[in-house]
Amino acid sequence: MEIKTLTALDFQEIQQLLAAECDSLGAKEAALAAWPLRDAAAVQELLDRTEEAYRLLLDRGGCSFAGLRTIAAAVERAEKEAILAPQECLDIARSLAVYEDIGAYFREAAEDAPKLAATAAEITPLPQLRRLLERVFDERGRIQDSASVQLGRLRAKQARLQERIKREMNSLIQQREVGKVLQEALVTLRNERYVVPVKAEYRYALPGIVHDRSATGQTLYIEPMVSVELNNDLQEAALAEREEIKRILVEITAAVARDAQALLANAAAAAELDLVTARGKLAHNLRAVRAQETAHMIRLEQARHPLLPPATAVPIDVRIGDGYRILVVTGSNTGGKTVALKTTGLLAAMNQAGLFIPAAPGAALPVFENIWVSIGDEQNMAENLSTFSGHMRRIVTIMDASGERDLVLLDELGSGTDPVEGAALAIAVLDYFWERGALAMVTTHYSELKQYVYTHTGMENAHVEFDEKTLTPTYHLHIGIAGNSQALNITRRLGMNEAVLARAEALKQESAFYEMEQVLAELNEKRKEMTRQEEHLQGEIRKAERAHAKWDAERRELAEKKREILEKTRNDARQMKRELRVQAEQIIKDLKKSAKEAAAGSVSAVAETRRRIDDMEIPAGEERAKIPLRKLQAGRQVYVDTLEKIGTIVAVRGKKLQVEVQGMTISVEAKHCRELLPGEAPAAKAAPARRPSRRTPQPSLRTVETSLNIIGERVADAVPQIEAFLDAALLAGLDFVEIIHGKGTGALREGVHEVLRRHAYVKSFAVADAGQGGSGVTVVYFK
Repeated sequence: MEIKTLTALDFQEIQQLLAAECDSLGAKEAALAAWPLRDAAAVQELLDRTEEAYRLLLDRGGCSFAGLRTIAAAVERAEKEAILAPQECLDIARSLAVYEDIGAYFREAAEDAPKLAATAAEITPLPQLRRLLERVFDERGRIQDSASVQLGRLRAKQARLQERIKREMNSLIQQREVGKVLQEALVTLRNERYVVPVKAEYRYALPGIVHDRSATGQTLYIEPMVSVELNNDLQEAALAEREEIKRILVEITAAVARDAQALLANAAAAAELDLVTARGKLAHNLRAVRAQETAHMIRLEQARHPLLPPATAVPIDVRIGDGYRILVVTGSNTGGKTVALKTTGLLAAMNQAGLFIPAAPGAALPVFENIWVSIGDEQNMAENLSTFSGHMRRIVTIMDASGERDLVLLDELGSGTDPVEGAALAIAVLDYFWERGALAMVTTHYSELKQYVYTHTGMENAHVEFDEKTLTPTYHLHIGIAGNSQALNITRRLGMNEAVLARAEALKQESAFYEMEQVLAELNEKRKEMTRQEEHLQGEIRKAERAHAKWDAERRELAEKKREILEKTRNDARQMKRELRVQAEQIIKDLKKSAKEAAAGSVSAVAETRRRIDDMEIPAGEERAKIPLRKLQAGRQVYVDTLEKIGTIVAVRGKKLQVEVQGMTISVEAKHCRELLPGEAPAAKAAPARRPSRRTPQPSLRTVETSLNIIGERVADAVPQIEAFLDAALLAGLDFVEIIHGKGTGALREGVHEVLRRHAYVKSFAVADAGQGGSGVTVVYFK
């Protein structure tokens, strides 16, 4: 693809945007060299990798390449046995650490990004070389004392010598005779030797070697003779240190050379992954999508020029190749025709460079062999070419080189010459490209061209919209209807004299194409009205959809609430039924106990009670107000919802009440006592019954214990106690109790368990934990 086309489409600025998203210098260089490909399979491979990087960016936050350094030149120097500088070695060490992080990141993401993981697998870990470099160099690139034993010794020796020299010279300058000749009482360095500043007139007062002179000549920097030998020793140690550092660097250079190929492969793989990740980042920044591959059709919806600000860029819809191969765009000047042309070409070039494009999902593009562009002023004074000549020479070049797999973009075809000849030439050029099979997008102002396109089945008109009320373009592109140039309206907005405009309007009406322009204007106005109606209908549909969604959500919420209420009602009913049966069983038990002493009439009373119990149903749950606990006092009449009866409170013990109901005193929890309904008859006091010859004992209430101790009892004696204990616990509403039977031979425990197995309201039982009695205690849980 020729560079002239990409320059006209501003593709270099896309390369700059891509390079800005890269972390490493190698990836930045590759981004600036990125070029649209012609091979469809290669383009799809690039897009597959971009899609993986984009998905990782959204799901995992992307991989960082910030620590990468450019090491290729240093590695190649090492291969040539050129000693590496400490900074080069430090760059290699830092890159090795990043290579390991990159490899680990893409190994973990292999399931989501198999292609990128395969590239990352080309990175070879070099832990031995990394440890060597990190042992020798600190974070600033300075060779550490621990790089070798000899280096550590030499630096320690230098430190001792420096300290000794400073001590000797400080002692010297403290002497009164010496202090008189010094410019300042300090020790400094000149030529890597320790010296003192001496006044020039006392040059011979202090024996030593002159190493430097001040700019004014008033001060000489002299190394006293007392420190010459020590300075010599220090220099020897420094020379030995430099030799040892050189030896270490030679060793490291050799190590880098041994792993040169692996390092270069790592650098290439890391730069490739950095570049692919940058493509994913750019897609995210541009809110771009992957274009689908098509054979010979362009379909762009809500396409935006990637270099225009997203807030101001007007999206356009472009379709070419679906029933027609050539799209002719007309409309006002400065209306966006050229931008539409460049947007289409630039997005096609981006797609073939492996980049996502800023458009709505569903965008589709072919892979073009070439993209040909003629946009702007082709005038060239050096070659004696006018605008028309330059423009036509470019079109001739395109006509000679283009084929059916190409995209041709021509701006203002046929302009710059006589309108009649220009229009005729433009029609002939369109016919040529149609016969060659290329897809083309062309802008023009010629009415003849608009009319010709209407009669050609392989071509289609389009126009950029112009708001005649505000006299400004809207930049929307509409396919199917040609547009007017709006030259007079635009000139009026620019301040043209009204008399001139009136004369121009009159001449325009005499034109052979005036009626066609009027028809186009009417068609465009009708299209605008249809568009407004469509937008209104779409808005109404969206409102209806929102209302339906809200109604559907409320319906689901009501259904869920209904289910929860029914479930709670069923649970409450089951609990109520259990409580009723417990109370009923207690009543029957008490009646049976008293039946032995009662008259024959009492037996029929028992039978009647049994019948009433059998007829018991779950209450309908009539709404009755709860009674605060503080208002539940002896003598107050209440409605007992578990029995559906009205009773009188006899005694209050916390949340447990003794209530007299139809001549029987029962234990009731406070929560089951409710207010009487308005007009509900209070419970009548029972008339004193005739005293029978033998008093029938009433069921007695007693405090319910949570444990029963039957240690030492025989099984036969313990069974009645166990049954009575369980009945009392059930009546009291306990969830679990304990039966203490001891360990012994286990016979009593087995007897207890046999009773529990037969009991209808025992849910489960088990021996207690070791800390609570172990096998000597059984814990019983009720249903």
